[in-house]
Amino acid sequence: MLQQLKSLFKKDAQDFPSFDGSNWKPQPYTVIKNPEIESTLAEKGYYVLRNSGDVNISEFQRVYASAHHQSPVNGGMFYTAYSQDRNYRRKINVELGTALKALNDSLFENYYVTNNSFIVKFPGTRSEFYLHQDSTGLDEWRYSPLSLWIPLQNTNITDGCIWLIPKSHRWFSPYRGISFRSMFDDHIELLKPYLIPIEMTEGDVLLFDDRIVHLSGSNIGKTCRVAVRSGIFPRGAELISVYRDEQANGPVEIYAQEEDYLTENLNFYIDCTVRPRTGRKIGESKSVKLKMTADELRDLLGKEATISAVQYEASLTQVACDIIQEPV
Repeated sequence: MLQQLKSLFKKDAQDFPSFDGSNWKPQPYTVIKNPEIESTLAEKGYYVLRNSGDVNISEFQRVYASAHHQSPVNGGMFYTAYSQDRNYRRKINVELGTALKALNDSLFENYYVTNNSFIVKFPGTRSEFYLHQDSTGLDEWRYSPLSLWIPLQNTNITDGCIWLIPKSHRWFSPYRGISFRSMFDDHIELLKPYLIPIEMTEGDVLLFDDRIVHLSGSNIGKTCRVAVRSGIFPRGAELISVYRDEQANGPVEIYAQEEDYLTENLNFYIDCTVRPRTGRKIGESKSVKLKMTADELRDLLGKEATISAVQYEASLTQVACDIIQEPV
């Protein structure tokens, strides 16, 4: 009986497998209603829903205008999640959630929303965002994460659209966090030829796997590029964060977080690389494959990737990005 009680509140370190580079693959997307969307996501890692009638752009614009009033003259990027104002973050999360409900309910079942937020690129060259995969937010040996990304205006290469590498959601590790480097970071320029731009019109929806390798370029247009981001998890999948002391060659530590973590936590920008100050540690993974050699990455790309017809021109190692921490 005592052992059963312990298992309800805590996972041992052995509960989180060691990733060896080949013993993991993405789990099915259990929340998606449409088989075609699910199949495309499983294959490519993303799906663009064109001209959805359930996208309430005017309401998104109203919510944005109610809390943002200026435009920095030198560009830069703003994420709702970087603000230290919890009241602002709660307001955006709730009001966008209301506006997104019809769309989410049409696409998903047995799901919950982790957070709703704005991502803004102000006009100017210093508004790039670096090549990355999103951090691990659930147990990827059991579940798969998804995000919705919806621009509030037509979005193209000029104003900083998303670029991504198809199929890359299944290539790397189930453990990713801001406190330690990605498997591909030492050879990041090898990935550049495979990035494709996702140009969208107002009313389109990008649905993507959080593990897909992606970036966004500078907004060199004349207006702000504003997008709504919404995280979609299977109901029952515990929200987690991961941390690794890379300098000490430590294990990957896993922390269970409250369901409102992405709205309430204030450390996504400030002290984002330190051991989590919230949640409870539920285990570790002593993974033995956390980096790839250049030859391993070239071999993977040669087998799995396709060179893009449109090339991303900016450097992947010298990214021009000014982060704006508070809404303006």
